[in-house]
This record gives sequence, C-alpha cells and structure tokens, in this order.
Amino acid sequence: MMMGSQLKTDVTSREPKVDAGTLGMVLEHHRAWVEGRSGGIRADLSGVTMNELTLRGLQLSKADLTNTTWLDSDISGADLSGAALQHVDFRQARLTSTDFSAADLTQAVCDQVWMHSTNLSETILSKCSFRRAHLEEARFLDARVQDTNFESAILKKASFHQAKLFQANFSNANLDEAQLYHVRATFCRFLGCSLIQANLSNSQLQDCDFANADLTDAKFANSDASRSCFIKSSLKSVDFRQTKLNGADFGRANLTGARFGGASLFCADLRGANLKSARELTSDQLSQARTDNSTVLPNGSNGPFMKHSGAERSCLR
Repeated sequence: MMMGSQLKTDVTSREPKVDAGTLGMVLEHHRAWVEGRSGGIRADLSGVTMNELTLRGLQLSKADLTNTTWLDSDISGADLSGAALQHVDFRQARLTSTDFSAADLTQAVCDQVWMHSTNLSETILSKCSFRRAHLEEARFLDARVQDTNFESAILKKASFHQAKLFQANFSNANLDEAQLYHVRATFCRFLGCSLIQANLSNSQLQDCDFANADLTDAKFANSDASRSCFIKSSLKSVDFRQTKLNGADFGRANLTGARFGGASLFCADLRGANLKSARELTSDQLSQARTDNSTVLPNGSNGPFMKHSGAERSCLR
C-alpha cells in the first residue's frame, strides 16, 4: 500500500481530522474487514478532507467515503469498488485507472478530473457533475446515469454498453469512437457533441437531442431514435439500417451518403435536409416522411418528394 511521504504534513482536515498514523490504522483494519480476517473494521472516513494527497493504489473497496473532499489529489489506480461516495468532491483530482465499479456516486462533483481508463461499471451516477472531465476510454458498463452533467467532457472511446441514461447532459462533449451499444437513453442532450464513428447500435434513444452534433460515420443500426432531434447535425455516411426514426427531426441536417435500409421514417421531418447520395431509401419510406422544396433528395434533385419520381435513387448508382 502506498501512502505518500507528504501525508504527515498534507492532511490538514477540518472535522474530523486524520493523521498518517490514524489513516494507516484505518486502512489496515479495513483490509482485514474486506478479507474477512478477525479484527477487521469497515473504514469510515465520511466527512474527511483529503486534499492534495498522493495515495496511488489506495485500497478502500466498500468503504464509507461520503462527503469526503479530494481536491487536486492523486489516487490513480485506487480500488474504490462498492464504496459509498455520495456527495464526494473530486474536482481536479487524478483518478486514472481507478476502480469505482458498483460504487454509489450520487451528487458527486468530478469537474475537470483525470479519469482515463477508469472503471465506472455498475455505478450509480445520480445528479453528478463531470464538466470538462477527462474520461478517455472510461468504462460505464451497466451504469445508471440520471440528471448527470458531462458538458464539454472528453469521452473518446468510452464504453457505455448496457448503461441506462436519463436526462444526462453531454452537450459539447467529445464522444468520438465511443461505444454506446445497447444503451437505454431517454431525454438526453448531445447538443454540439462530437460522436464521430460512435457506435449507438441496438440502443433505445427516444426523445434525445443531437442538434448541431457531428455524427459522421456513426452507427445507429437496429436502434430506436423516435422523436429525437437531429437539427443541423452532420450525419454523413451514418448507418441507420433497421432504425426507428418515427417523428425524428432532421431539419437542415447533412445526411449525404447515409444508409436507410429497412429504416422507419413515419412522420420524420426531412425539410431542409440534404439526402444527396443517401442509400437504400425507398419510395414508401420517403412518402411517409415530410419533405419540401428545401429538401435535397438522394438523386440530387430538390423536393418535395413525389412518389414514382425515382428521386429516392442515390445519385451514386
């Protein structure tokens, strides 16, 4: 176990206080408790201030860390799996490769944290803040995310497989190459978000807002994005095959080269959208959607779409 040499002078907590000896004893008793040895006591550090410490590899699995403060601390590689972390303040802390799996981070403040490759699988993230956080390659598998703010966060190649997202805010975040496979997202905001080559296949994405987002080469195959907003978004070469897009708004969106094989477009709004070179669209699909004279149809002509006109054929053919 690593406890930085600065620990004796840097722990200047408000109430309650903890010094190097006290913390070392707490950690030893907690290790015994986790391992089921006699004399073990679950660590209770609730309310303690741990600012500006270096405690890499800290072992506090299932500990009570509610209301703790870790401003500018470095606990990279720590094991906080299953811990109680409600109301924790991690602002600007280094949490690279830290294990938060199955932890409860309700109302945690994680603004501008460094959480590269951090494990947040099966966590509870309710009313949390991750604004401008560095979450590259972080794992959110099976996480429950509600009313949480990821505004301007960096989430490149992050994994959200099977996660449940409700009213999460990803505005202006970077989710390039992120894996949102089999996600259930409702009323989530992706305004101005970068989702280049992101995988949103087999997901439930109803009533989400992707306005002004860059979804170039993203995958939505077999998903349900009904009633979602894609106004002014870049959807070049997006895979919408077998996707439900009923009532979705694509006003002034760029859909050049997008694939629509088997997609449902009932009442989808394509007014002002650019569908030039869009592939696998049928006459029936476009007849169910709303088009006008500002719509650019797959063959490069202007709308509105007229059945039997042949305008559904891609100009690439």
